[in-house]
Amino acid sequence: MSYGSEGYLSHHRDNEKVANMIRSITQDGCRDFQKKTIDPIFQEKEINGVDIGKICSDLIMTIAGSLKTDEEPELDEEIEETIDELIKILFFDYREGINPHEDFVWQIKWLTKGVPLLGKKINTLPGTGKVAPMASLEKKEKTTRRDVRSVKW
Repeated sequence: MSYGSEGYLSHHRDNEKVANMIRSITQDGCRDFQKKTIDPIFQEKEINGVDIGKICSDLIMTIAGSLKTDEEPELDEEIEETIDELIKILFFDYREGINPHEDFVWQIKWLTKGVPLLGKKINTLPGTGKVAPMASLEKKEKTTRRDVRSVKW
């Protein structure tokens, strides 16, 4: 059962702490995974002043973290094939020295295959997650407390 699908809602402070810990641990694990397994494949390769190795590595992690869903088993094969195809295009682009951001094949595949899968994944989230993309995607800057020394009395 997924974290957000419980039939009850608990406002206990420990739940928030646990969720933050899980998020942090997962991010650390993914960063380590990228550094040890993806980055060595997509080493630094500068083309026209742009490191396409970094671009490809970051896109691979975006694909891995954004498209896979276990909520729709009937789509598993389609999802796996799409992910496989997107990763192969990135690998070919890297090997051929092509910036994916300038590759028509990558762009059309991402727009026609990747983006719809992201939409499907969003629809597997609890209600708040489903409506989040409809709002502004820009986060508001956190306001900090004013320094008492800056107040004119």
